[in-house]
Amino acid sequence: MRTRHLLIPTLLSMAVTAAFVAPGDSLTFQVKAKSKLTKTFETKAELASENFSITIDGEDAHGGIDGPKVEIADNERIEMTDEYLSVADGRATKLQRTFVKLSGDSLETTSMPEGSGMKDREEKGEKESPLDGKVVVFTWKDDAYTAAWAEGEKGDDELLEKLEGDTDLVGFLPSKSVSEGDAWDLEAKFFNKITSPSGRLQLRVKREGKELEESSIQEEIEKNIEGGGKATYQGTREVDGVKVGVIEVTAELDSHGTVEGDERETGIEYKVTYSGEALWDLEAGHLRSLQLQGKVKFSMDIKRAMEINGESHEMHQRVEFAGDIEHHVTVE
Repeated sequence: MRTRHLLIPTLLSMAVTAAFVAPGDSLTFQVKAKSKLTKTFETKAELASENFSITIDGEDAHGGIDGPKVEIADNERIEMTDEYLSVADGRATKLQRTFVKLSGDSLETTSMPEGSGMKDREEKGEKESPLDGKVVVFTWKDDAYTAAWAEGEKGDDELLEKLEGDTDLVGFLPSKSVSEGDAWDLEAKFFNKITSPSGRLQLRVKREGKELEESSIQEEIEKNIEGGGKATYQGTREVDGVKVGVIEVTAELDSHGTVEGDERETGIEYKVTYSGEALWDLEAGHLRSLQLQGKVKFSMDIKRAMEINGESHEMHQRVEFAGDIEHHVTVE
């Protein structure tokens, strides 16, 4: 009986202590029906070639001269306004999206080696999309979104085929309440929603009067993306009078694949290492901002058949790039 008397005050003390332990923060998506959010996704990438080689039938075609140096600067800005027509079970079940502005630019410079007898080249391009200014309605059904033109809107139905309804980036959220220092995993394919917000937007580069189709390389990279990321909760912060949950983000992703076309086969390899943070509006229940910085390694192996003096040969061109990429997302 003495033991029982000793346990009672101990248990009471534990109960009182537990009552004063602060519960974890709840990071959830809880946007109300009929509300509107404007989302801006900006991406900036700068790559420079580290190796450039050309062989014909396995023999060096450079004649002992270094290959050219290629530098690429690429920018995109995607601005959209989402009206949440209906919401249930932590997601929009019907969403009307206006593509306010879809734009970007690119600059590719090629510096030829001394002694090559070739001139340096610079190519600029502006990005445009046939979806710019269009309004699309996404409806959740059978665990997926279907896209349709809004009432009174007209457009090519093929533009709807590869659009994605989810741009809320709820993949950043933990499955339960969290305290500072808690961590959870992020799936590799979740990052596709950052690199290609709303799916394939058909952003096409206009260069020297020619319109180039959206590269299928990005689509191949995203299809085969592997690796993963980690989110770590860093507590709360006040930003412009708004209390936000701070999520530290890191990721190591890689991909590979093959793209065929224009009588050639292109093998691709891609690696990126990300670090940054996401801020989640705790009261409004949606992402407020995201900042990610990444280090990129990217290579292309291009093979094609060619004819020289009536004889068939195989040309193999390999170029390896390295550089930086940044993603900046704001929601308001």
